[in-house]
Amino acid sequence: MKLRVRTIIGLVAVGAIALYFVSGLIAVAAINGATVDERGRDDASIASSRTLSFFKTRNDYPELSSRVLTSFQSDGAKIQGYLYQVPEPKGLVVYSHGLNGCADDHNAAAQAYFVRHGYDVFAYDGYGCGASEGSGQKNLAHFAVTLRDCLDYLDTYAPVKNLPYHLVGHSAGAYASGIQSGHANVKSAFLLTGFDNLEEEMFEKARVEAGGIVAITKPAFAVSCAILFGNEARRSAASIIAANTHVSFLVTQARNDRVVPEKASLYRHLSDLPHVEKVITENSHSPAWQSQEGYEYYQQKVLDEFEPERHSLEECKAYAATLDLEKIASVDEFLFGRALAMMEKA
Repeated sequence: MKLRVRTIIGLVAVGAIALYFVSGLIAVAAINGATVDERGRDDASIASSRTLSFFKTRNDYPELSSRVLTSFQSDGAKIQGYLYQVPEPKGLVVYSHGLNGCADDHNAAAQAYFVRHGYDVFAYDGYGCGASEGSGQKNLAHFAVTLRDCLDYLDTYAPVKNLPYHLVGHSAGAYASGIQSGHANVKSAFLLTGFDNLEEEMFEKARVEAGGIVAITKPAFAVSCAILFGNEARRSAASIIAANTHVSFLVTQARNDRVVPEKASLYRHLSDLPHVEKVITENSHSPAWQSQEGYEYYQQKVLDEFEPERHSLEECKAYAATLDLEKIASVDEFLFGRALAMMEKA
């Protein structure tokens, strides 16, 4: 009788453990699916976005009106690239957008800044984004695969192959830029609100959304990420940055960032190093390039007083016409000035 009871208790325990880890696997797969399965922005979704009604996009910047279209292959898909050229460029900025974005959305503000300051800029639509092929964005770590293939392509692309590379990335693009910062032609990297590794970013984001109870799922979460994403789950951008002492880095983290929580951030994972400068900004995750004045104005006039999600696209556009969109689109000149100084010394 006692043996039978012990057997039943053992089976129940094994079943509970199995259910715990299977539930974790299902949860990770669901979070990843909700995060990246859909395609990123394209021209149609830019035009129909209530949020982007309040921001300047590529068509609003004269310095981005002329560009060379080119493409490269990554993971079996054609990736659309855009080259903006200036006379006698100081170098090449390679711009990588974040999750659900594209080259032509409000990321254009940062690209236009570097064009104005004498750099060629190569931007691209990530896998499953914009004009690039791909049914979805796969996973957060896959952004580094696309950037790797981009840099390999640029090494052979005649207009830029002899220029020094300066990586600029936002969010998943910042993570990718950190991972690929060891590329031979990379001299510097400006990383805006990036995360360190896929597993921790997904876990901390879930904790922000669901609360502290998520902590009890961490062992199952870690195992599930390893099953689904292999070695890429815990591949640390900070470790690679720390090792690449020949590259100069400027790493930012937004104080009000809920998309990349501080515990998952590159900023948190990087210790004080001679070749790395770290900056806390007072704005939010997106747009991470926005000036403090622009952020506060947008927060008050758009998010607090208007609340775009409660209005139609037409109402958003009409209200946007009454605002100072130049102020909203203003770049943090102090922060970007530091990036320029870093790039010119690299």
